[in-house]
Amino acid sequence: MTHLLFPSLLSAALLELAMVAVASSGPLTFYVSIIVFMSCCAIEPTAVSSSNMSFTIIKNLEPLPSYPVLCKLAEQHHVCITGDEHAGSFSCRGVEGGYAFGDNGLRGKFTSRGVIGEFSFESGKATVTVIEKPFWLPEILVKQMITEGLDTLGKELAQLRSA
Repeated sequence: MTHLLFPSLLSAALLELAMVAVASSGPLTFYVSIIVFMSCCAIEPTAVSSSNMSFTIIKNLEPLPSYPVLCKLAEQHHVCITGDEHAGSFSCRGVEGGYAFGDNGLRGKFTSRGVIGEFSFESGKATVTVIEKPFWLPEILVKQMITEGLDTLGKELAQLRSA
């Protein structure tokens, strides 16, 4: 998920470019440099503004993963789980959240770099709903990352079942 740092790196690069332009040119270049830098700052990950348009991704997932299976996968991916087979929390590389097992499967909430959402693993399907995301983060990118993650989860669960 290092590409989520891109706006920060872009801001730093444009600031440096603006400073070089200021040192080597006149007031017009300085003015343009400030406009570029300010517009770049508006897409910083720490910006307050966000997009509240929610969307949901649903993927087939057979069978429903058990707590021990999920713990095994979590360990393989360096995910820290605090809890038990009923409820708990998790964290890994900028993603954190909570989960609860119930009669219908596993449900939980997560947050990662300004993206806030919910997930559920029910009989036959995995559902991820993004409730909020930073305005600078393209929805298509978030959808792609979630879809790839669910595809990887499905493949790894299949490998564990066959092992």
